[in-house]
Amino acid sequence: MNNIFGFKKVGLIFMFAISIISTYGQGISELDVYMQKVRVGLVDEFLDRFNGKEVHPDIPITNDDARKKNLLMLLDLSQFSSKSDLRFKEASEMMDVVIKDSVHVNFSDTTWAAVAHCKGTLEGKAVRFDLYLTVQHRTGNMYKWVISKADGDLFNIKQRNESDKIMLHPDDHETNFMSLRRMTSEQPFNVRNFMSKKFDYDVTSVFTYLVYSKKLKIDYVDDLEFIFTQIPGYIFHVRYFEREKNNAGWLISNFYKSSQENTNAFWGMIHAQTLGDNATASVENRSEVEARDTVADKDTLTIFDYKEMFMKRRYEKIGQLSDYINFMQSKDTIRSQSVYQNKMIALFADSSKVRLCYSKKSKNCVVSVPEFCKMIINKSIKVVEIDSLCVPNWDDKINSLTLEINRVELSSSNYPFKQLKESNNLAVSNYGQILFAYKEETEDGVEWIPVFGDIVVKVK
Repeated sequence: MNNIFGFKKVGLIFMFAISIISTYGQGISELDVYMQKVRVGLVDEFLDRFNGKEVHPDIPITNDDARKKNLLMLLDLSQFSSKSDLRFKEASEMMDVVIKDSVHVNFSDTTWAAVAHCKGTLEGKAVRFDLYLTVQHRTGNMYKWVISKADGDLFNIKQRNESDKIMLHPDDHETNFMSLRRMTSEQPFNVRNFMSKKFDYDVTSVFTYLVYSKKLKIDYVDDLEFIFTQIPGYIFHVRYFEREKNNAGWLISNFYKSSQENTNAFWGMIHAQTLGDNATASVENRSEVEARDTVADKDTLTIFDYKEMFMKRRYEKIGQLSDYINFMQSKDTIRSQSVYQNKMIALFADSSKVRLCYSKKSKNCVVSVPEFCKMIINKSIKVVEIDSLCVPNWDDKINSLTLEINRVELSSSNYPFKQLKESNNLAVSNYGQILFAYKEETEDGVEWIPVFGDIVVKVK
């Protein structure tokens, strides 16, 4: 399989085997480094490789067919028996369309969706269901993921008895509709029988209510896939493949031809309302206020724009920290080691320390952030609560800076994690370290990127 594109894998593995032997004493594996480079570890990496911004390490950039081969290596090659496989030829034709029509995939596209296959509990009973998520415009050039549709048997309230005798009788108005009481106490599973024929049942609204009433909880996302419809005449799915091969990570797991009518029907199924509610429209189609707020328009940026962006990014990163810890504590430790450990470390300053407070021990200990991540993955600790976090606070003196300054020191603050959703106010602490915020040019424009300092965590 690895020779479909003429890669000399035997020679590569032999070279790396020699290298591993020579560096064994230092605990360094060249093969691991190679596998890390070829793996499509992040969805953003998939987007970059699809768009040609990054190339698979085994493909020479000078190769005449580099673009085509790079696209083909984004396929899960295990689904093909050989290069002459009819299915592989169909995949090759799809990639020809990508090149011919200069198809690109971007995070802000309205033509892709995520499908989170969830495991949860409904009033104590284990359940499975799917959530379809799409990208929605926030403000300026900023976006977010939103739940567009819920799907699952638990949301189905089809009546158990379709008898026409189960109804509100014609003379019920004479008894102040007493049958309504019996409907809820005697016929709750047949509530559809009492509804109008024009009643439009929306399962996503049921999901919203169950979560709101604390009856339904998501324990974890068991599997995740993405569905792309950007290629004219095609739909393809992307999933994560964990294996020690040069064809691993986020790859195209399935693809098929689709007429525009079928593609429109797919999006009609996902969006309960119109596509306009979730579309990432161009600046020309946004409101005048949103257009003025576009962060990419550097000529109109003020110190208040910078401060607002910084505050939003800080809260987003606090949420990411919590998500990364929860993910690393889940069953998927392999992906945690290869992806989420590095993502979590990137949130912190290099000198940051983690103070571990054991729930059943009087003795505490201090470790580095990488050591903390390894302890979570190895199951030697379980995070019970994040007690406090040292985060950058906004310093109004920053208004004397210019666009040319790329880095600025901000005083650190002790952030009580419990108050994350209660208050935006941060009391400047008398301890901690000086933290940094970086002014960077991102896809969303010029932004302040904060990093974390020391953190106090309760563990067991």
